Amino acid sequence: MKKYITTLSLAGLLVFNPFSLAVYADSNNVSHQQSVEEGFDLSLKFVLEKAEEDNSNLLLLQYQWEVLKNQKEQTRSDRDSVQGDIRELRDEIDKIDNDYNDALRDYLQRVSDIETEYGDEDSKEKEDALKELEPLENALTVYNEQKSALIKQREALETQLDQYAKGIKQLEIEQTKSTIQREEAKEGIKVMVTSNYINLLMIEEQLKLSQQSLDLLNKELKALETHQRVGLASVSDVRKLNREIETRKKEHDKTIRDFQFELAKFTFDLGIPYQYQANMKLKPVTVKVKELQKPKKYETLIHDSFQMQIADQNLYLAQYNYDNTSAYYEREQHRYNVKIAEEQIKQLEKDLEKKIDTLYYDLDDAIDSYEDAKRNLEYVKQDIQDLATQYRLGLVSKHDYEKAFIEVEQAQFEVAMAEKNYFMMLQLIEAMKKGFFQ
Repeated sequence: MKKYITTLSLAGLLVFNPFSLAVYADSNNVSHQQSVEEGFDLSLKFVLEKAEEDNSNLLLLQYQWEVLKNQKEQTRSDRDSVQGDIRELRDEIDKIDNDYNDALRDYLQRVSDIETEYGDEDSKEKEDALKELEPLENALTVYNEQKSALIKQREALETQLDQYAKGIKQLEIEQTKSTIQREEAKEGIKVMVTSNYINLLMIEEQLKLSQQSLDLLNKELKALETHQRVGLASVSDVRKLNREIETRKKEHDKTIRDFQFELAKFTFDLGIPYQYQANMKLKPVTVKVKELQKPKKYETLIHDSFQMQIADQNLYLAQYNYDNTSAYYEREQHRYNVKIAEEQIKQLEKDLEKKIDTLYYDLDDAIDSYEDAKRNLEYVKQDIQDLATQYRLGLVSKHDYEKAFIEVEQAQFEVAMAEKNYFMMLQLIEAMKKGFFQ
């Protein structure tokens, strides 16, 4: 079964600076006018470099990372300020404790002196002496009230400090996830740009074959018109072939328009100015088809994937919140968040394992398609050699002999398609090894 990779949309992912190609031309000692008039060779290496260099989506992710960094630093600054306030409150509480203890000792000493002077009997003099201690008693009460108020303030700030600590941890994790997402986006853009480039090369191959087929049909038409003039073919036969040529020509022209449209979209997304597109040439990719050993264990591929790295960060955050929460209901909520994160990781492991199996199966299928196409090409070449012998012996006409060469072109087209399909599958596997899964 032959399966070919189709183009992937770049909408929303590839937005580039339209003036940077001129910089590229200047850096390669190519003038702007010369590039436009003589054409511009577009290579896969160049478009990949340009995709990463000027992509606004990557720039946006970088800005988001910077925002998270600034939020984290601001939260740390706020935390440090609260820690300073707590230290000041502790100093005030210590001072109140010292003042309170001094006042309490003075109060107790004066009470002791009154008891010593007046004894245990109640008297008017003793009562008056004790009344003189009321301001000191009031001062002790004020000390306790002040201390209680300061302790409440400290406890509120300590609660706030806990929230800052959790906030900082969450921002650190979000910053880590943002870094992972940016790396994932880089690999994803490479895959999509490569897919679009390969798709353009495939359309070019299709156009070549379509043009060769049209050229052959036009030769047949000339031969048929000659036969018709000498009575060996009917007007109806000529009319039918003309209709077929007209249909094929319309299909060919539509494919040209499709190619130009896809190329325009692709280069526009890359930020390449319109004037470069008219004489632009796509450089072919070098493909060497070979078998690729499938890993016996998938643990490393799964563990290193961007999706698993993000899932691990989610579990880490859920576990941190659970470990650092004391309120029962809130702690229960975080406990279930941990269970959810753990279950998501288990499901992700299964999904990624299936994707790995599918990728290597599709790669093997691409290799089989390539080998089938190569084998068929050899068969067609052998048939052409046999036909050449018949032609030399006068058993077939020159027209029929030349007509058979379209089968060689068709077989070569199938080989080229299979090569590019294999190349694209190989890029998907290489991206997977770097952590990217579609």
